[in-house]
Amino acid sequence: MKICTSARINDALIEIEDLEQPDPENRYTVVWRDKDEENRYSARSIEDAEEYYQYRCRLAEQRRI
Repeated sequence: MKICTSARINDALIEIEDLEQPDPENRYTVVWRDKDEENRYSARSIEDAEEYYQYRCRLAEQRRI
């Protein structure tokens, strides 16, 4: 597993993980961890993972305000 992108916003850690599997089905995972929560989103392509990563970053930024 390789971390492609990572951001810490407030208390949230948001990462894109590449599972480095030859099978493209759910190869990438977006993980976000907060104080008492951890969730995962699986994506077939890096583009889908990056789009969801940006979405989670925007949500974390909105919580800051």
